[in-house]
Amino acid sequence: ARVAYFIARRGLLKAHQRLVVAVSGGVDSMSLLHLLNVLREESGWEIIIAHFNHGLRGRESDRDERFVQRTAKAMGLSCEIGAGDIRKRREASRDSMEMSCRNARHEFFAKVARKVDAGSVALAHHASDQAELFVMRLLRGAGGDGLAGMSEKDPSPVDTGLVLVRPLLEISGDELREFAERNQIAFREDASNRSREYLRNRVRHEALPLLEKIFERNVERGALQSMRIIGDETACVEAATRAWLKAGRRAKFENLHPAMQRQRLRLQLLEHGIEPQFEWIEILREKRESWLSINPSLEISRDETGELRTRRTSKSVFEEALRTLSLKSVRGS
Repeated sequence: ARVAYFIARRGLLKAHQRLVVAVSGGVDSMSLLHLLNVLREESGWEIIIAHFNHGLRGRESDRDERFVQRTAKAMGLSCEIGAGDIRKRREASRDSMEMSCRNARHEFFAKVARKVDAGSVALAHHASDQAELFVMRLLRGAGGDGLAGMSEKDPSPVDTGLVLVRPLLEISGDELREFAERNQIAFREDASNRSREYLRNRVRHEALPLLEKIFERNVERGALQSMRIIGDETACVEAATRAWLKAGRRAKFENLHPAMQRQRLRLQLLEHGIEPQFEWIEILREKRESWLSINPSLEISRDETGELRTRRTSKSVFEEALRTLSLKSVRGS
């Protein structure tokens, strides 16, 4: 009932639509699949299961794949299977293993959605995932958009015409496990979820329990509350910034509140395909007409109106800037 209400209240899905459900075989995605399948009786959704075999755990990965296929057959649902060489992909991209897996999955989900003509992909992210994300991003110094966490509805990172929906964001991981066990829903245990090799697992199994012990309160609930507040306030600042941009006569950039200055610069960096960094935004905010090197071939600056400019530069100029910074650092020490 809570999931059905969340879907309706947030407008995540429409009646009788075709829907791809990402299913790994673990307790979260299996619970999501069964929940959506029950709701399908009233909603008329057409569900297509999508499972991506990362191939990182050898036979265990293959067993996950077969388990999902058997589940789909038992439920009378169609199932699409994908696979990829993640290790090779990681070497080529130099991304983390977690990011390489994520990118491969999203490319596969988008491929399946196009094949079956579905407009949405349902993912099993839940409230506990949000809390873990909040802690990781908080300690990295993320801004409001990062601390707001995952949205219940987002465009796919590989296909903006495809919508990712997360119907479980208000349900905790413990509640999902309890639901699966109470309803005798079979699922596969992934041993890598207990590995301390991944940062998220260390946050889940070490950091959050320690914080709860220290503060003697539910850290997950507090994190979710903060994320909701931060998300709403960030959206408010962004809306105010966009309104300022549309105004015919507007206040000078230097007279804007720092939050709006940062938002103005962040939006422009994204428009230029540059991942915003706090240090860059602060330098641009405080100094106008000063060129900042962000990689060996690109520099950025802003004018008095807050408008960003870019220019290409040679590698030698970038290396000279690095050498100058190094010399200053040595002299300062």
